[in-house]
Amino acid sequence: MTSEIKVDTISEQTSANGVTIDGLTIKDGNIIGDVALAGTTPTFTIGDGGAEDAALIFDGNAVDFVVGLDDSADEFRIGVGSGLGSDRVFEINSSGVSTFQKAVHFAGSTPTVTVGDGGAEDAKILFDGNAQNFHIGLDDSEDKLTIGLGNNLGTYPAITIDENTNVVIPDSSLTIAGTGNYDLLTLKSTDADANVGPVMNYYRNSSSPADNDYIGKTVYVGRNDNSQDVNYVAINVQANDVSDGSEDGSYVINTMRAGALDQTFSITPSEVIINDDSKDVDFRVESNSNTHALFVDGGNNVVLIGSSSFSDGSGDTVQILTAEGRIDIENNSTSLRSVMLFYNPNGAVGSIRTTGSATQFNTSSDYRLKENVSYDFDATTRLKQLKPARFNFIADADTTVDGFLAHEVSSVVPEAISGTKDAVDEDGKPEYQGIDQSKLVPLLVKTIQELEARITTLEG
Repeated sequence: MTSEIKVDTISEQTSANGVTIDGLTIKDGNIIGDVALAGTTPTFTIGDGGAEDAALIFDGNAVDFVVGLDDSADEFRIGVGSGLGSDRVFEINSSGVSTFQKAVHFAGSTPTVTVGDGGAEDAKILFDGNAQNFHIGLDDSEDKLTIGLGNNLGTYPAITIDENTNVVIPDSSLTIAGTGNYDLLTLKSTDADANVGPVMNYYRNSSSPADNDYIGKTVYVGRNDNSQDVNYVAINVQANDVSDGSEDGSYVINTMRAGALDQTFSITPSEVIINDDSKDVDFRVESNSNTHALFVDGGNNVVLIGSSSFSDGSGDTVQILTAEGRIDIENNSTSLRSVMLFYNPNGAVGSIRTTGSATQFNTSSDYRLKENVSYDFDATTRLKQLKPARFNFIADADTTVDGFLAHEVSSVVPEAISGTKDAVDEDGKPEYQGIDQSKLVPLLVKTIQELEARITTLEG
C-alpha cells in the first residue's frame, strides 16, 4: 500500500497544537492533530474517485462516529461506529434526497425547522411508509397547510389550515378516541361579551338545495350484547322548505325501542309532536310534589292530571278518556268540595261543587256583588211572551223534545241567550245560538208568586 501526501505550505500554530496546511492531499493513512484549511477555496478530499468507500472516523473514548461515502450505494452517510453501514443516522443519496434514520432533536431556546425559502413554491415533509405515504406541507397556490395521504399536496388532503387559521377536514371523517370516562371534545370560548359562544355550526353547503333535504344528523352509537353497533338515539335536522323568504325547518329525535328507531319527539313548522309513530309510550310531567302532575297513558289512551292510573272516584285527579270523548273530575272526599272554579278579571263568577251524593252548578249571586235590586216588576206579562215548543233537532230526527227557539227568548230574557240570530263566521259557517234555561227560573218563580197573590185575592 502506498501513501501520498502533497503539501504546498505548512506553518506552525503558536497558540495551539497543530499546523496550518494550505493544499493537502492524503491518499492513505491517518492525521493526528488539528488541521485548518486556508486559502481562497480550501478543499479537503477523502478518496480518489475510484470504486471504494471513503470515511472520516472520529475515534472516541467510548463511542466512535463516522462520516463518509458508501460508494456501492452512492450515499453519503453519518453514523455511529467506525463502519459506514453499521448504525446510520443520516444519509444523502445520489439524487440529493436526505434521509434521517434516527430521531432528530432540535435544541436551543427557539428551535426552528424551516421548509422552503419564502418563494412561490410548495414545500412539504414526506413520511415514506411501507404500504402508504403521508405528507405535511404548504400548498402555496392555495395558501393552505395540508396534511394528507400520498406524495402530492392536495390530492388526498385530510386536514387543511388556511391563512385565517380556519381548519377544514375535506371529504374525510374525524374520530377522537379515548379509553376513559373523560371529556374527549370541549368547545371553549373566553369571550366576555353578551353574544353566544362557543358555537357549533352544521353547514350543508349544497349547490342545489331541495325541499326536505337533511341538514345534519347526530347519532349516539353503542354496542349490544352480540357485539353489534346500534344507533340508540339519532337527532335529525331537515330543511322542509328551501324557498327564499319562506324557509321551514324541522328537528326530530329518534330513540331505539324494541330493536327499532321510533320518532319520539319532533318540532315541525306547524306543530310539536311527541310519539309520532303512535307507539305504547307514556308521557309524564313531574312537579315538585307530584310525580304525575301530567300523565299520558299511551297504552290506555287516557290523559291524567295528578294521577298515574285511571280510577273511579278514589283519587284527586282529572281524567280524559280520549277513546270515549269523556272527562272525569274526581276527588277523594264525600264532603262539600269545589271541583271546578270559574274566574274572570272581576273575580270568582261560578263553580262546580260536589257533596257525598250530588253536584252543584253555581253562578255568583252574593248580594255584595249587586245593586239596583228591585222586587216590583211584572213577571207574568213577560212570561206570557215566551213560546214553549216541541221539536226535534235535525241531527236527531227521531227524538222530540220540549224547549224554546233561542231568538224568540232573547227579547224576553236576554241573559239566557248566547249568540245572535243567523250569525255566521268569516268563512260563512253558521254560529249557532245557545240557551241557558236556568236563567228562566227567576221569571217563573215571580210569575207563580203573582198568580198566587191573584188567587188569594179572588178567594178572599
